[in-house]
Amino acid sequence: MVVQAPFDHLKARGSEQNISVLYSEAYPGTGTFPQVSSSMFPGGLKVTYWTATDSTGTVDQTLNVTNIASASYPAELWVAYPQIFSSKYTGLFMPNTTGMYYFSMNGQGDSLLYINNILIANMSGANLVSTVQGIANLTAGVAVPIRIDYLMGTSLSTGAYRITLGVSVANQTRDSDADALAA
Repeated sequence: MVVQAPFDHLKARGSEQNISVLYSEAYPGTGTFPQVSSSMFPGGLKVTYWTATDSTGTVDQTLNVTNIASASYPAELWVAYPQIFSSKYTGLFMPNTTGMYYFSMNGQGDSLLYINNILIANMSGANLVSTVQGIANLTAGVAVPIRIDYLMGTSLSTGAYRITLGVSVANQTRDSDADALAA
């Protein structure tokens, strides 16, 4: 038995019958994308923390941050079980190219990602580290609202609460090539 990469096999098999086989990456993968560059958040982000699992009640504190990064919450909000907190990140996201953006959220707990006020990714009940993805078609230079609602209360892994936002930036060549092949 000979093991061969799927595309190589399809190309060789097509060649035998005088069929050309072309390939273009249309989707950047199912994993966690690189962390969003802080430069894509003009003016930074505001994050509000509550000492409740559902972002209600009295606000504990509000901070300005440069990114949505793993375990970036204030240490005093979680010292020992059974302390709990929830947070809401808000700001603007500035696309630097036009096209489809692929976002990933990696962490545990509950997280909802809104781009331009539309829910694009939902990570619910992640008791262990999980990754979810969402997409948004964006225009270069046109800032859109971004929001992440994070609730750590559903996570069973005490002390490892976190959320990180990643992105695969729009690639006009990748999208155009894939569209041309699909036509």
